[in-house]
Amino acid sequence: MKTLVRAAPLALAAALGLAGLPATARAQYLGQFGPLNSMGTGQKALGLYLGAGPTGLGAAAEIRANHSERGTFGVQFAVQHSIFAGQADIRAGLLSSGGDFPVMLGGELAGGVVSGGGTTAIYAQAVPGLSWEMDAGGGQSWAAWAGLGFRVSASQHKLGHGDTLIRAGGRFSFSRELGLTASLEDVAGSSHLMVGAESRFGGHGGSNVPGGK
Repeated sequence: MKTLVRAAPLALAAALGLAGLPATARAQYLGQFGPLNSMGTGQKALGLYLGAGPTGLGAAAEIRANHSERGTFGVQFAVQHSIFAGQADIRAGLLSSGGDFPVMLGGELAGGVVSGGGTTAIYAQAVPGLSWEMDAGGGQSWAAWAGLGFRVSASQHKLGHGDTLIRAGGRFSFSRELGLTASLEDVAGSSHLMVGAESRFGGHGGSNVPGGK
């Protein structure tokens, strides 16, 4: 009996540690804040976002740059109470329907780290998706995107854990340099909504819409 009593706290701590991995890995305010296509040649972007979800409020920042004619490379950082997260990703549009209302097919490959609540987790994810962008005239544009993917996480408490990831978002660009974004992301049933602004700078600019001038 004494052995069981002594072992109970250890078992409880171990259980909490295992449960902490998916909870910590899901409590991060990162996501997709733009369509799949690339920006103007040599252009870069800085975005600042605020989010809300079951675990409270959070904030994130993103820096992006072109890595090819079809996609972008980005680094994101987020904080939510005592949880900190960072992620690097490659996002690309591989196929386009063309026409006046082009739909882009592609996706994102990303890896990151989340630390908080005594647990540090690393993860990798693949999110196939599609996006759509339309010229609104006067240098303005609308964009929308959606994706369905899978994330694998691991920490010092647990070697591996898989979660489904669902996302959707939209952006209105006031000009080639400034846009407002809303992004909804769900990881294993834990959803968070992010809203914020993105500023683009450098490079040759160009249209917000693929094929535009």
